Amino acid sequence: MKPRWPIVVTYLLLFAIAIPWDWTWLGDAATQPLLGLPRWVTVSILASACISLLTAWRIIKHWPKEDKE
Repeated sequence: MKPRWPIVVTYLLLFAIAIPWDWTWLGDAATQPLLGLPRWVTVSILASACISLLTAWRIIKHWPKEDKE
């Protein structure tokens, strides 16, 4: 059985990025537009999309196959 910790760590990092933490430490950079939205919104949406893609990939690749008997 392959180790699962790389996937778990990847999920944890993506979730940490997707949560809109307090970005005030960036000053005005947090609210500057990126793709027409505040930077923190864009980063959160992109991280959420990555979580969705990773989940879809895991399901497609590792879903048990049905036996056709």
